[in-house]
Amino acid sequence: ALNDQVKNNPNITLITLPRSRMNSIGISTDVAPYSNPDLRAAMAYSIDRQTLADTYFVGGAVPAYSPIAVGWGHNPDIKIYDFDLAKGKAALAKAGFAPGSDLTMWSRGTTAALELTEIYQAMMKEVGINVVIEQVPSADYWQSVIKRKSHLVARWRGARPDPGRFIHQVFHSEGQGNVMGYNSKDFGDEDVDAMIEEAGAIYDIVAAKKIYDKIQPIVTKDAAHILTVYTQEFVITNKSLQGYTFIPDLYHRFDNVWFK
Repeated sequence: ALNDQVKNNPNITLITLPRSRMNSIGISTDVAPYSNPDLRAAMAYSIDRQTLADTYFVGGAVPAYSPIAVGWGHNPDIKIYDFDLAKGKAALAKAGFAPGSDLTMWSRGTTAALELTEIYQAMMKEVGINVVIEQVPSADYWQSVIKRKSHLVARWRGARPDPGRFIHQVFHSEGQGNVMGYNSKDFGDEDVDAMIEEAGAIYDIVAAKKIYDKIQPIVTKDAAHILTVYTQEFVITNKSLQGYTFIPDLYHRFDNVWFK
């Protein structure tokens, strides 16, 4: 394995983050039939996160149940959707979605992306959803999401040291990364926008965490993003490099580094 090769090289340093980017299935919550919360719940229950982490991600990931992967905002006690085929089939029936009916999922046109989408396809089939995959050229993929042409897609977002920016980007109705129409009030939930704004304005992280602990179960249950795994990230550096810090947002900072 690559890690073993690096660990055995005396000239190399391996820096790892056990949990970093949040992988998910992004869904247009304002476009039928994806707007049906029970259908989204059926999809969420169908995902065997541990198998996904062990196979596609080759052990380099762990199951994800809440949107904040790292840092003081992470809450390991949140687990709305675990792998449960019986609950998935019951949610599908409640949704009024006939078993075996087609549901389109869009995939970036690369081998790796298609393989991941095919895994989701196989898992959802176990609860009665027949996923039909539509490939989109890589150059057009993200634009197809932004322009609201792709409504069920594999996504990921890098973590942030402070959860405020991440949560605002992805789950606030006006968030830069909320490109699939999610608004908690559409589903009779509390006003998540107001809670996000309140938490983001608080410097006391203990007080802010209490609000994020209220936000996370709501947005997780709504399943605008079906959380799948947090991936392990790593950076390989020459041992002579000094002063480098690997930040969870995955952006590299070189202003304080030097070579010994």
